[in-house]
Parts: sequence; C-alpha cells; structure tokens
Amino acid sequence: NLAELIHRQKYVETAFGRKLYVARNKAHAGANYLIQGTAAGMLKRGEIRIDEYCRYNLDGLANIVVTIHDECIISISRLLFPDINYILSDMSRMLEYHPEIKVPMEAEWSLTTSAWNKKEGFKYKKPDDWKFCEYHV
Repeated sequence: NLAELIHRQKYVETAFGRKLYVARNKAHAGANYLIQGTAAGMLKRGEIRIDEYCRYNLDGLANIVVTIHDECIISISRLLFPDINYILSDMSRMLEYHPEIKVPMEAEWSLTTSAWNKKEGFKYKKPDDWKFCEYHV
C-alpha cells in the first residue's frame, strides 16, 4: 500500500530514482506525486534527447521552443517537411522509450503553421524503411 509506504519512509520514488517527499498527513497525494514526478522525468529526458538530435542531426532547422506543462513545442523548418515522417518517428522514440518504464507510451503530435491555439492533431506515418537514429537513446 502506497500510503503505508509513505508513512514509513516519508517519500515516493519515481521510476528514475528521484525521491519526492510527501507529508505524512498528505499520504493520499503520494500516487499523484509518483505519477506526475515520473511523467516529468520522462519529458525532461525526452527534451534533452530531442534538443541534441535537432542540433546534431537536423542542422538547427528544428528546435524546442518551450515546454508547457506536459507539452513540448518544437519548431520545424518547412525545409524538413519531406522527411517529417522520419523526424517524428525519431522524436517519438526519444519521448517514448525509457527502459525504466514498463508500460508502453505513445507521444501525440499536433501541427500548426500559425499559432499554438490553432493546433490540430497530426498523425505521421512511420516509414517502412525507417531505422531509428541511434543518437542518444
């Protein structure tokens, strides 16, 4: 039981080993700490991978603009659109793959060419000849 564990050790530990201390009188919040803390760790690791991928593999034609809660806003040059399926396949893998997480994850993508509040869901097609860019996973 998570509440008993919190009463005993006063913290929860994310899948990445980060300890999040929880007040004993708020042990009921421990599950939220655990879920939110693990999700934050996943996003941070994905951001680092994507940032390096953009700098070293995409010649700076794509970059992370900002992170808002659980969304990562990425600017991708129109020059890269012919390869968008490869790029998003790589980026999805960077966001989804964490050996510490046993549950399959799936990144969702949205697209806009104007403003963030005008974004629409976007499905890319994983290319048949796609081989994940091995850089930093």
